[in-house]
Amino acid sequence: MLNDINLYTAAAANVVAARGAQTVVFVAEGYPGLITSCEVDHAQLGLRRLTPSGANVTAYPIRDSPERNQAVDAFFAFVQQEKPDVVALCATYESSIWFLNRAKAQNIDANAFVLLNVVTDPRFASEKSLAYSYAVDRASWFPRNVYNKPVLADDPCTALSPIGCVDGAMLDTWITQQYGATIPLEHTYPFATFQVISQAIVGAGTDVVADIISVLRSTQFSTILGDTYFGRTTHMSARETFIRQVQVEGVKLVAPVQFANGVLVY
Repeated sequence: MLNDINLYTAAAANVVAARGAQTVVFVAEGYPGLITSCEVDHAQLGLRRLTPSGANVTAYPIRDSPERNQAVDAFFAFVQQEKPDVVALCATYESSIWFLNRAKAQNIDANAFVLLNVVTDPRFASEKSLAYSYAVDRASWFPRNVYNKPVLADDPCTALSPIGCVDGAMLDTWITQQYGATIPLEHTYPFATFQVISQAIVGAGTDVVADIISVLRSTQFSTILGDTYFGRTTHMSARETFIRQVQVEGVKLVAPVQFANGVLVY
């Protein structure tokens, strides 16, 4: 469902740039999708990109190995020498935690680490060594209250959704009541996918694939991630980037401003 995901990485880096950062370096775990997340076009950046060995993104091996340690340590040596203001990391949760703790052990002092969907993971609360790291995390998930007021008559959920109008806050509350923890990001996407597909089928009035695709391309859908619409080549075009920071007082949402409960510390 997500395309152009590197736009979110750029948005998070640019929030730090607005507070005075000037340079950035990108590093990714070696999955193709994660590397793509860090392949930010220069025109999207408000910072100057530093490039170890001429590569826009430094990729390191996926599995725990001497080669992974060597690649990341060589990257850290570059950071120590060139001193970028921002290190943007695109990696899975487990790899991100390993990377941050290894950086901490080697006294890698970038002014800001920009992460990908790490702080929103329920497991992060147990990472006591990173509790005051001031790491910046970007995600497309925030449990917004949308339907805590009367629903507009033209909202797509009123006519198309077979489960009614369900927003992020409703789902998060239900998951917390059932399982005692907030919903992780990786579970929000399948639910939003279900919302889109079910609304498209209702809108098409048939299970003929060509008709459903036509509705997908011409209709705005109500999902827990916000209003969503598709084009022929672009997907999830109505996305916002929610940026959090790990501060002494706890995790603060620092952007976008209309939802923020804290200010970026840089």
